[in-house]
Amino acid sequence: MYSISKNWDAKTYLTIMLRQQFILFYRFGHTYIPRNQLIEFERIITNEVRKKLVAQFSITTPFEYEEEYVILHLEQSITNEDRLLCFNIEDVVSIYPMSLQAKVSIENKTDKRIRIEEPLFEDNLPEIESHIQRQEIVKAIDAVWKICNIEEDPEKYISEIGIDKIWRGLQFRKAGTKSFEIGEASFWEILVSYDRYEYFPGTTPWIFFRCGIGIC
Repeated sequence: MYSISKNWDAKTYLTIMLRQQFILFYRFGHTYIPRNQLIEFERIITNEVRKKLVAQFSITTPFEYEEEYVILHLEQSITNEDRLLCFNIEDVVSIYPMSLQAKVSIENKTDKRIRIEEPLFEDNLPEIESHIQRQEIVKAIDAVWKICNIEEDPEKYISEIGIDKIWRGLQFRKAGTKSFEIGEASFWEILVSYDRYEYFPGTTPWIFFRCGIGIC
């Protein structure tokens, strides 16, 4: 657990914000944040708070680079039930980057007077990135369906194959693990991790295989 507080009489929140939005927030001195984008917590960063933050990222626009988002700790004494809350720049207690690399990058691109904290939530980054990549797998499958004009619902095949098997295959591929080095694994894990170093024949099955692996 990690305790952070400025005003014990205020309500404390965490929220995810695009770095560019924060720059405008800093420039104009205020911004509006929907209540459903705020994670209220009792001044202590518990595992439950971290889980809520990860869940919030799952319904947020995906990112490619960690520097694209910051996590803000906000405190506000005003109590209301409005769906849209207005925060002043003075309500910002801390600005957390997604990673140490993101901290360095953000500091090099923003006003030097803005203090960027250490990446308190970096341990949660792999889980956040994993969710984004899994979403990309589903969209890649949808793309193959459209390219091939398959009329059947892909959900049937996704449930039979299992997203987890495709995911593990991609992890093997990313790590450079050869298919023959995997050992006991499903057909789909081996197929996705397979990398051919010889010429691809121009037959339909090979074109489909090459296209499918390229999309994934």
